[in-house]
Amino acid sequence: MESAKNGISVICSRLWEIFSNAKLNVINILPRADHAKNNVVIELNNYIRHVCQTHGLTYIDTESRIKLFSNGGIRKNFYFRNNYDDVHLNDAGIVRLGKHLKYLSHL
Repeated sequence: MESAKNGISVICSRLWEIFSNAKLNVINILPRADHAKNNVVIELNNYIRHVCQTHGLTYIDTESRIKLFSNGGIRKNFYFRNNYDDVHLNDAGIVRLGKHLKYLSHL
């Protein structure tokens, strides 16, 4: 866990240094099909939120309030490439995320 947190911190810090004049958005880690893995994802997302606040990056949370890709702790598998790697979004998931990002850009 600490290694993952360190890696996240390094990436965010580096982005902030390289693109200090840009508005940078960081999207949360998406939910996993395994509940035990989701506990790790939740902890890492909380850490990412903190790092983003520290470095002036915008944290985009798809799960805490709107549950874009999960429902009560259960991942909506319809939006994931289940026969590929069970992690990345499929076409329907990408469209859903794209619509959400477009919505956020108008706030």
